Amino acid sequence: EELNHAVTLFAQKAGKQLSLAQPIVDGTLPDGSRIQMTYGSAVSARGSSFTIRKFRDTPYSVIDLLKNRTFTVLEMVYLWFAVEYNHSILIIGGTASGKTTTLNALSQFIPPLAKIVTIEDTRELMLCHGNWHPTVVPPSGDGKAITLFDLVSAAMRQRPEYLIVGEVRGEETSAMFQAINTGHTSLSTFHAGNFRNAVNRLQNPPLNIPRAMIESLDIVLSQKRILKDGAQIRRCSEIVEITGSTGEQELQTNTVFSYRETDDSAVVCRDAKIYADILSQTGMGADALAAEIERRISLLTRMVQEDITDFRCVSEMIDAYMTERTGEP
Repeated sequence: EELNHAVTLFAQKAGKQLSLAQPIVDGTLPDGSRIQMTYGSAVSARGSSFTIRKFRDTPYSVIDLLKNRTFTVLEMVYLWFAVEYNHSILIIGGTASGKTTTLNALSQFIPPLAKIVTIEDTRELMLCHGNWHPTVVPPSGDGKAITLFDLVSAAMRQRPEYLIVGEVRGEETSAMFQAINTGHTSLSTFHAGNFRNAVNRLQNPPLNIPRAMIESLDIVLSQKRILKDGAQIRRCSEIVEITGSTGEQELQTNTVFSYRETDDSAVVCRDAKIYADILSQTGMGADALAAEIERRISLLTRMVQEDITDFRCVSEMIDAYMTERTGEP
């Protein structure tokens, strides 16, 4: 009874309803921690339970991810260009592989004047951006429940330049791919072990995303959690570009980076297609692009060396760099 009372109180603090009729609930506590609760013996023979996931007061920045060696500086500069130049990215991996952490960090590469709409089932994302409109699925009341699908559909009518969905796993997946197909740059996370597994899950029931819609996705970034020297570490295991299809069932891909576990390093596999896209899109010369890549490598490397990791500070420095380069006010 005490445990039943405790999880009921937690649910109330999270603004959720927990009962025998609704015995499984996810929510966010007032301090920002994420909580998952079960009630009674309907779903667990041992009765009620709860799991709390604590979050840092400030999110990890891209510099934190570099210092933790989740990414190399070459990978991070590649992702900077990808995000800035409107390439849609799906971050995949298993549980606790750092998908949401990476998603939040990549928001630092969104141009300062761009409009962003974030959509979540449970609030986790924390952006440092002046034109950010966060939305979250509200607690279900007596009326019709509002779902992630509803929020994604509504967001498309707000004309965002960037649509960030915390995680896609149901009917909202189709809505997000429709957004990508209509020109909305989208970033999200998805549970899958690798690229092929992700494509299979997307194409097959219950998601049933047509291959033609998957082709509109630009990049699939894979992460994994591995055990090294007795400690759990997170690494970017692969970055794959989707370049088209063969006309049959196979997507054409270009693996740009892959992780080599033998020496804990990232391997550059092929030239990145997005750089060719940027040359075509902007009219920039190849030498100018190479120089810009080097400048960004230098900036991120200096921030790592000077231990500049605070999320707001990193965001402001990246914004200042992009503003100075583009001449925006």
